Amino acid sequence: MKKMNPVFLALCFMVVAVKINAQQITQSEITPAPVKIVNFQERADYEKIHPLKKHKRFVEQGEDREHDFKFIPKLVPPDAVHNDIPATHQHRAAVNSPAPSVSFNGTMDNGTLIPPDIRGAVGSNYVMETTNQEFKIYNKTGGLVSTLSITNFFSATGGSGYFDPHILYDNINSRWIVCIDGAVSGTGDGGIFMGISQTSDPTGLWYVYSFDGIGNTTDFLDYPLMGYNNNWVVVTGNDFLSNNTVTGKIYVMNRAALYSGTLGTVTTFTDANVFSLAPAQTMDATQGTLYLVEDWNGNSGGNGYVRIGSITGTASAPVYNAGTTVGVNQPWSETSVGAPQSGSTKTIESGDTRIGNAVYANGSLWFCQTAFLPAATPTRDAVQWWQVNPSTNTVQQFGRVDGGSSTGTFYFYPSIAVNSNGDMLLGHCQSSSSTFASASYSVHAAADAVNTTETPYLYKSGV
Repeated sequence: MKKMNPVFLALCFMVVAVKINAQQITQSEITPAPVKIVNFQERADYEKIHPLKKHKRFVEQGEDREHDFKFIPKLVPPDAVHNDIPATHQHRAAVNSPAPSVSFNGTMDNGTLIPPDIRGAVGSNYVMETTNQEFKIYNKTGGLVSTLSITNFFSATGGSGYFDPHILYDNINSRWIVCIDGAVSGTGDGGIFMGISQTSDPTGLWYVYSFDGIGNTTDFLDYPLMGYNNNWVVVTGNDFLSNNTVTGKIYVMNRAALYSGTLGTVTTFTDANVFSLAPAQTMDATQGTLYLVEDWNGNSGGNGYVRIGSITGTASAPVYNAGTTVGVNQPWSETSVGAPQSGSTKTIESGDTRIGNAVYANGSLWFCQTAFLPAATPTRDAVQWWQVNPSTNTVQQFGRVDGGSSTGTFYFYPSIAVNSNGDMLLGHCQSSSSTFASASYSVHAAADAVNTTETPYLYKSGV
């Protein structure tokens, strides 16, 4: 999908643009369409015999709205929490990230919908991937179990034009959760579509929901992100208005009702200060607060900042808290730098500084983002990761995967995963003027030195 090119504006303008007041946060209730039940394998078997005719289309017609939108770094409030992190060269441990123990090809782009927007999740017995085009389910040794198009899976809702899928596995309740944008039946308004497996087996029965996310056809709802805890499943999105401004949407669903096919309402919060707010995938079964995090200001007074918010209250009466601004003394630029590639002077779009996913595990909130360095005059892309205690707003770890100014290797488009032992895996892209865009990852084992990752492992060289 297309991303913005953030730019700085004068501080005097920033004060006017981002002054926060209670009127910028509103709450409402949405009633979803009646739940549908989908038999995944039954539809996959039918589609195998009666394949859909494939038509090439682009998601980017609506996403062109982002071309005219510029992210403004937000004013850092006086009560922001500052954390000092010791600077270490490239934040790198003196060992190599381990090679994978199992490796197999996943979902291939079939070229029918651009961009593919790939996502995936791992359950107890299966690996499930999704693109804008289709779902694929594998066993854990790489055997393909099932394939089903996005259109067929959500067809019972009457929606259309699906894009930006996300998929998670809820380890607490052994369920698969899917969300995707699209146009709702009847009105064509921007909507949210949800799929919830009824068991840990994704080839079985699913509950499928849809609801109108913005209530009109002039706005464009983009870039949904998803998280959960034992009380709620939360989806966020960027609502691009017709005047090229953006406001944040936060959709909170009662988890128990959603999982039982009885979801009656969706509590919606609209926050005019939010952009790409990432709700946490909460791995702790007893954690009653669901945290959300967003990029705030990469370089203010020599510090870089994020904002950490939360959902509290009861399962049936959630409360949105805008949160606290948390910073570290290692700033970054919000102005994007295209990544170099072999054989061309044209650069690769490396996105922006938005936080793509977050994980809450063992009392800590983990998240990552692309950072453009150095902060004053950026010339390269790096990936940075955070471990924060959100109850005290203390930064426990902060590290970067950075090729530095000498190697010429750029790192971008990160994702983060954490296990119950405190081991972290950071996935990323990398490229340079002598290499093509490649897939790589970096590991931080719980026993590694604080703020460090092991040397990146080049998983798949670009071609």
